[in-house]
Amino acid sequence: MRTLWYWLSTKKQGHFPTEELFGLRSQMRRSAVSVPANIVEGSARVPTKEYCNFVNIAVGSASELTYLIQLAGELQCWPRERAIVLRSHAERVVRQLKRLHSELDALAKAEPAGPRLLRGQRPEPRTQSPKPNA
Repeated sequence: MRTLWYWLSTKKQGHFPTEELFGLRSQMRRSAVSVPANIVEGSARVPTKEYCNFVNIAVGSASELTYLIQLAGELQCWPRERAIVLRSHAERVVRQLKRLHSELDALAKAEPAGPRLLRGQRPEPRTQSPKPNA
Protein backbone atom coordinates (compact mmCIF):
# COMPACT_ATOMS: atom_id res chain seq x y z
CA MET A 1 0.00 0.00 0.00
CA ARG A 2 2.91 2.33 0.71
CA THR A 3 4.08 2.18 -2.91
CA LEU A 4 0.55 2.75 -4.16
CA TRP A 5 0.10 5.74 -1.84
CA TYR A 6 3.47 7.20 -2.81
CA TRP A 7 2.71 6.90 -6.49
CA LEU A 8 -0.69 8.54 -6.07
CA SER A 9 0.73 11.36 -3.97
CA THR A 10 3.46 12.32 -6.45
CA LYS A 11 3.03 14.28 -9.64
CA LYS A 12 3.56 11.10 -11.73
CA GLN A 13 -0.15 10.55 -12.01
CA GLY A 14 -0.43 10.53 -15.74
CA HIS A 15 -2.42 12.77 -18.01
CA PHE A 16 -5.41 13.80 -15.97
CA PRO A 17 -7.42 16.52 -17.68
CA THR A 18 -7.05 19.95 -16.08
CA GLU A 19 -10.66 19.90 -14.88
CA GLU A 20 -9.90 16.65 -13.02
CA LEU A 21 -7.02 18.21 -11.07
CA PHE A 22 -9.21 18.55 -7.98
CA GLY A 23 -11.78 15.88 -8.88
CA LEU A 24 -10.83 12.29 -9.57
CA ARG A 25 -7.16 12.69 -8.70
CA SER A 26 -7.96 14.42 -5.43
CA GLN A 27 -10.48 11.74 -4.48
CA MET A 28 -7.91 9.03 -5.23
CA ARG A 29 -5.42 10.69 -2.92
CA ARG A 30 -7.98 11.06 -0.13
CA SER A 31 -9.02 7.41 -0.31
CA ALA A 32 -5.38 6.25 -0.50
CA VAL A 33 -4.47 8.28 2.59
CA SER A 34 -7.62 7.15 4.42
CA VAL A 35 -6.61 3.47 4.40
CA PRO A 36 -3.48 3.63 6.61
CA ALA A 37 -4.92 6.52 8.65
CA ASN A 38 -7.92 4.41 9.70
CA ILE A 39 -5.73 1.42 10.51
CA VAL A 40 -3.49 3.53 12.73
CA GLU A 41 -6.39 5.25 14.46
CA GLY A 42 -8.19 1.95 15.02
CA SER A 43 -5.11 0.27 16.46
CA ALA A 44 -5.04 2.94 19.17
CA ARG A 45 -8.59 2.15 20.29
CA VAL A 46 -9.10 0.08 23.40
CA PRO A 47 -11.66 -2.63 22.58
CA THR A 48 -10.78 -4.83 19.62
CA LYS A 49 -14.31 -4.29 18.29
CA GLU A 50 -13.53 -0.60 17.70
CA TYR A 51 -10.28 -1.51 15.93
CA CYS A 52 -12.31 -3.90 13.78
CA ASN A 53 -14.69 -1.06 12.84
CA PHE A 54 -11.80 1.16 11.71
CA VAL A 55 -10.34 -1.66 9.62
CA ASN A 56 -13.78 -2.04 8.04
CA ILE A 57 -13.68 1.66 7.09
CA ALA A 58 -10.20 1.10 5.62
CA VAL A 59 -11.60 -1.77 3.52
CA GLY A 60 -14.21 0.64 2.15
CA SER A 61 -11.59 3.26 1.30
CA ALA A 62 -9.35 0.68 -0.39
CA SER A 63 -12.32 -0.60 -2.39
CA GLU A 64 -13.15 2.96 -3.42
CA LEU A 65 -9.56 3.46 -4.55
CA THR A 66 -9.71 0.25 -6.58
CA TYR A 67 -12.76 1.57 -8.43
CA LEU A 68 -11.22 5.02 -8.97
CA ILE A 69 -8.08 3.44 -10.44
CA GLN A 70 -10.24 1.44 -12.83
CA LEU A 71 -12.24 4.54 -13.76
CA ALA A 72 -9.09 6.57 -14.41
CA GLY A 73 -7.86 3.78 -16.66
CA GLU A 74 -11.13 3.70 -18.58
CA LEU A 75 -10.94 7.49 -18.99
CA GLN A 76 -7.40 7.00 -20.31
CA CYS A 77 -5.87 9.24 -17.68
CA TRP A 78 -2.81 6.96 -17.74
CA PRO A 79 -1.56 4.02 -19.78
CA ARG A 80 -3.63 0.84 -19.62
CA GLU A 81 -0.70 -1.20 -18.25
CA ARG A 82 -0.25 1.21 -15.35
CA ALA A 83 -3.96 1.05 -14.49
CA ILE A 84 -3.82 -2.77 -14.50
CA VAL A 85 -0.80 -2.87 -12.18
CA LEU A 86 -2.23 -0.28 -9.77
CA ARG A 87 -5.61 -1.97 -9.66
CA SER A 88 -3.94 -5.29 -8.93
CA HIS A 89 -2.05 -3.71 -6.00
CA ALA A 90 -5.23 -2.12 -4.67
CA GLU A 91 -7.19 -5.38 -4.94
CA ARG A 92 -4.43 -7.17 -3.01
CA VAL A 93 -4.65 -4.56 -0.25
CA VAL A 94 -8.45 -5.04 -0.09
CA ARG A 95 -8.01 -8.81 0.31
CA GLN A 96 -5.40 -8.33 3.05
CA LEU A 97 -7.62 -5.88 4.91
CA LYS A 98 -10.61 -8.22 4.68
CA ARG A 99 -8.51 -11.00 6.23
CA LEU A 100 -7.37 -8.65 8.99
CA HIS A 101 -10.97 -7.60 9.60
CA SER A 102 -12.08 -11.22 9.81
CA GLU A 103 -9.36 -12.09 12.33
CA LEU A 104 -10.07 -9.01 14.45
CA ASP A 105 -13.79 -9.78 14.38
CA ALA A 106 -13.10 -13.29 15.72
CA LEU A 107 -10.87 -11.83 18.44
CA ALA A 108 -13.47 -9.23 19.36
CA LYS A 109 -16.14 -11.90 19.78
CA ALA A 110 -13.85 -13.94 22.05
CA GLU A 111 -12.63 -10.93 24.01
CA PRO A 112 -13.87 -10.43 27.56
CA ALA A 113 -15.94 -7.36 28.26
CA GLY A 114 -13.02 -5.47 29.84
CA PRO A 115 -10.60 -3.15 28.06
CA ARG A 116 -7.90 -4.48 25.74
CA LEU A 117 -4.41 -4.38 27.27
CA LEU A 118 -1.39 -3.28 25.29
CA ARG A 119 1.66 -5.52 25.06
CA GLY A 120 3.49 -5.51 28.39
CA GLN A 121 0.63 -3.79 30.19
CA ARG A 122 -0.77 -5.46 33.28
CA PRO A 123 -4.33 -5.23 34.46
CA GLU A 124 -4.89 -2.99 37.43
CA PRO A 125 -5.40 -4.95 40.63
CA ARG A 126 -8.95 -5.04 41.84
CA THR A 127 -9.51 -3.36 45.12
CA GLN A 128 -12.32 -4.23 47.40
CA SER A 129 -14.62 -1.38 48.11
CA PRO A 130 -14.93 -0.54 51.80
CA LYS A 131 -17.99 -2.02 53.48
CA PRO A 132 -20.36 0.53 54.91
CA ASN A 133 -20.64 0.59 58.68
CA ALA A 134 -23.86 -0.89 59.87
